[in-house]
Amino acid sequence: MGFIPALTSYVIDWGWLRIGPPYIYINIDPAIVRIGPFVLSWYGLMYAVAIILGLRIVRGYTTRKGITPDLFSHYLAQPQHILATWEGGMAFYGAIFLVIPTLIWRARRERINPLVLLDAGVLFAAAGQIFGRIGNLING
Repeated sequence: MGFIPALTSYVIDWGWLRIGPPYIYINIDPAIVRIGPFVLSWYGLMYAVAIILGLRIVRGYTTRKGITPDLFSHYLAQPQHILATWEGGMAFYGAIFLVIPTLIWRARRERINPLVLLDAGVLFAAAGQIFGRIGNLING
């Protein structure tokens, strides 16, 4: 058997991004700006972008399917509840286990085909996941 030397250099080394075995290293400060106790983080910004983009995509889809925007009125009228981590958090697993039954319940209440509403939820999740992962990478 021959000896295979370990790869000691990175495949990509741009300073702020290094890719090489076995990890991807991202050297970006997780905070965009700090003003006293206030910190605007990349993670939070990515969540906000994901939610806004997801809602825009879902609104277009649901409008084409004949669902009125009243379904989203609670969060649109009180957007602070979208980011209220103290009311249950923003983890992916919580979304999977809580959103599916909630969408089915809401569809029945609004007399909407539950499959159409679940499709809208998948569109929202797909659009949001992209930005959530970017925020996670920067956050470390």
